[in-house]
Amino acid sequence: MFSEYTFSLNQLWQPDTVQTSYRGAIHPILGLVNTFLLLDLYNQWAWAQFIFYIFPLVNLIAGAAIDRTLVKVLWFLLGEQQIASYVDLIVDGLWKPENGGKFKSGNKPYKTLEQEEMLRRDAAELVAELLPYVATRFFYGQSEEDRLLAAQRILEPFENRQLNKHLVYNILDSIIGKIAPELRESGSQNSSQQQL
Repeated sequence: MFSEYTFSLNQLWQPDTVQTSYRGAIHPILGLVNTFLLLDLYNQWAWAQFIFYIFPLVNLIAGAAIDRTLVKVLWFLLGEQQIASYVDLIVDGLWKPENGGKFKSGNKPYKTLEQEEMLRRDAAELVAELLPYVATRFFYGQSEEDRLLAAQRILEPFENRQLNKHLVYNILDSIIGKIAPELRESGSQNSSQQQL
């Protein structure tokens, strides 16, 4: 299935039919990475050195190519065929054909507190393994305990059930608003009419 949706890197370098400016696409992504990985919280000096010295040099040399590649990859991931495949995956996951097309029931037993704590610890260890050694040495510390503590702090925002619910609702609202903008417009008109 993955091979159906792969694309050639040569497509990224084809000339655009529409004149588009790609400058500045990396800046918000860099801010997002900093927010998730808490880089400036652990080592402000190293983060400042990267922002003021290394990043401008990389941006000067290959900024346009990086920005163009990021925009093209995002357009590919958010294309009509990709969104259709995402929806198909969600439908197949929730309404399995082997269940007669019925909604997947949640008959699984609840996890105990010990099991939840073990899952949290395992997730933190996996995230700590994914962090590059050079970045962890500069930002989080050299010992394994420092890396594990940093991974736990990175995962903390995902443990809030209420925030996760709001995040999922906002993402669904944004997707539906893009797919069917008339739903968003009619909903806002109905709510303004009810307030009058």
